[in-house]
Amino acid sequence: MFDTSKTYRLSIRDQLRMANVERWQIMKTDRQQNVAEHTCNVMLIAMDILDRWADHPAICQGQLMEFGFIRSGVLLACLYHDLPEVVLGDLPSPLKDAMGPATSQELKNIEQSFEPSYPVAGIQASILKAADLMDAIHFLRQQGQDEHAMNVKVHLGHKLEAVIQATEGHPLRDAMESTYAEIANGKQTFLEDLI
Repeated sequence: MFDTSKTYRLSIRDQLRMANVERWQIMKTDRQQNVAEHTCNVMLIAMDILDRWADHPAICQGQLMEFGFIRSGVLLACLYHDLPEVVLGDLPSPLKDAMGPATSQELKNIEQSFEPSYPVAGIQASILKAADLMDAIHFLRQQGQDEHAMNVKVHLGHKLEAVIQATEGHPLRDAMESTYAEIANGKQTFLEDLI
């Protein structure tokens, strides 16, 4: 039985195995995505959300210190959010959703036993969740091969809408929406356009 009262520190050698853990095992895709690639993408997306939010007048007029704390917390949370998967593997979401509340909580307790980690709440958790979902949707839009993949993408889109809706009235909402719009439909840069 896994002892969730203990903390299990993952070495840097363990952490580097994120590149060996494949995602989307039950999904037909053009190629595999690994946890390291996903982690990098989530960090890039979160940075974009944060940069857009930083342009809001309230941030520019005195909340810079608080914003810096939020930014560093979000980036650390992005880096470590799937780290337990180097030991546990990437469990498919339908399996997690099908677990009863007790089993689901036990899995969360196991995941929280691993370090390094950086748990977040509130706005930081919203940014992490939005970035996580945006990467999943983007990957399935680009690499999904069948109707099931497209249905999952739509389902994830509804989850993302709920995360964004929860920030109603907060300047973060505009940042999340504009990041997502650019991921979906933004102009791509080509070398010949720069010459």
